[in-house]
Amino acid sequence: MTRTTKTYTTKENRVDGVGGDVNDADDINQLQDDIAKIWNTLAFVGATELTIDTDGEITVVQNYHTVDSYADAASDDLVTINLGTNVEETFMLVIRPDNDARSIVIKHGTGNILCVGGNDFTLDDEEDICILFYDAGLVKWIAGSFAGIPTPTAANDMIMASGDGIWVKKTKAEVIANLAIAQADGWIPSATWAYASASTITVPSGAAAKYAINDKIKWTQTTVRYGVIVGVADTVLTIAINTDFVVANAAITSPFYSHASSPTGFPDWFNWTPSSQTGWTGVPTGVYRFTVRGKVVTCVIGITAGTSNDTVARFALPFTNNSPTTTTGVNGYAQDNGVPLTGVTRWSITHNDSDINFMTNMAEGAWTASGTKRIYCVATYEAA
Repeated sequence: MTRTTKTYTTKENRVDGVGGDVNDADDINQLQDDIAKIWNTLAFVGATELTIDTDGEITVVQNYHTVDSYADAASDDLVTINLGTNVEETFMLVIRPDNDARSIVIKHGTGNILCVGGNDFTLDDEEDICILFYDAGLVKWIAGSFAGIPTPTAANDMIMASGDGIWVKKTKAEVIANLAIAQADGWIPSATWAYASASTITVPSGAAAKYAINDKIKWTQTTVRYGVIVGVADTVLTIAINTDFVVANAAITSPFYSHASSPTGFPDWFNWTPSSQTGWTGVPTGVYRFTVRGKVVTCVIGITAGTSNDTVARFALPFTNNSPTTTTGVNGYAQDNGVPLTGVTRWSITHNDSDINFMTNMAEGAWTASGTKRIYCVATYEAA
């Protein structure tokens, strides 16, 4: 039925058969019918209980009902709402569960109900309501619900859509992490991390879309620890090995990452020990420090003691050289077989290599394979 605006003419009482409207009674009856429909559609009367039948159906006769599951099942699907007396186009209906212990699932698109958002609604508390109106053109009920919307319980709590048709409560930190928003200190809260090795951390799938090589990270294992990412796989982060902070075989809490060059608290400089070397009897004693600014790595190297056993000299750096060509520079000081070199010596890092090489001159000068071999330099190169 299509509703149209009703207008009524002023009625005159009929006196001795003269004047008046002979259809007074019909008009009054029509008016009463219209008032009844308005009352039944908009005036909420006390709720009466309806029980879902074996086909997932109920038949409504007024605009407020409680709904119970078939045979008091713990949960039941409401698939179809049949139109009873006085129920027609744009009829508004409010329903809620009849019992807290039994959930009513309003099914989207299975029968004659379309839920806003395209997902089922679950009413599992007596205070959960669903508001529906009937669209005769669609021959469907359009349903909207406040069911499942959690209540904020702490300062800065926020309500967010989960992406699967429900609302969830999130703390401020969780919202920042979800939206990958950097805080004022430059750090972004992250999802759960777990120990994998002294230089690797297990993270949720999809890491490549969140993290990047050279990102800064911090985490807590009794104390706050820091690192720089040198490798990103789907579920694993690899950090530059350093002797200041390592990943312990223990639970990780408060994980953060940053795209900023120097987020608050980040130590900037790290000490490291080369993971491999050639040219000495062992990793030579000395100072090995690095810092990262964007993709620029600067290493400070000061070898104070080391016995040579080869004519070459090289060891592993914390990052691979990503420069399109070999990167080279001069050493500040060098000693070969215990004797200081007075000529200019140099260092060199080949493209796509993670070793730094040292020469006794500006060409490919070889070292003595014995005695003390010492080098001091500052090497700067491009990381990946």
